[in-house]
Amino acid sequence: MEIDSKFTDLPHHSIAAPAGIRYFEIQENWDFYLDEIDGIPASYFLNLALAQNAPIQPLSNLIWVALQMNHPREDGLSSREEYDLLLKLEDALIPAMAKNKLIVYVGRVTRDTKRLFFFYAAPHINAEQSIQSAMQAFPDYHYSFGKKVIEIGTYILETCIQMK
Repeated sequence: MEIDSKFTDLPHHSIAAPAGIRYFEIQENWDFYLDEIDGIPASYFLNLALAQNAPIQPLSNLIWVALQMNHPREDGLSSREEYDLLLKLEDALIPAMAKNKLIVYVGRVTRDTKRLFFFYAAPHINAEQSIQSAMQAFPDYHYSFGKKVIEIGTYILETCIQMK
């Protein structure tokens, strides 16, 4: 099945999009697992269903938000002490980003005292305001963010590992 057959037109109440961009119905298959990246423990929480269609052509950019954890464990993963606050932060960030129908949450990777959130986005999307708005409620956290074009044939996990 070609990816175009899975698209439906953008609803009229959605944001204005460039010609040819359509809303994508996202399948979900979330999974969590532990592994290592370059010998450093890492935890992954990813929507594996996206790997079947990555990159999603209209959403050909990857936006990431890198959060420096304040109380990580010795191995660099998240601690019980910080767990609830990290969930609240994630619960603020994802809806702030997802208000834009041309941004899709991919998942997160936690490693080396950082938590990285990943989103697919259309090329014209500027997520800076959404990120800053969500992070205002968490002034004790240092974060950075960026955006890059996803290479054709690159899958979700490969992209997340490359962003280490």
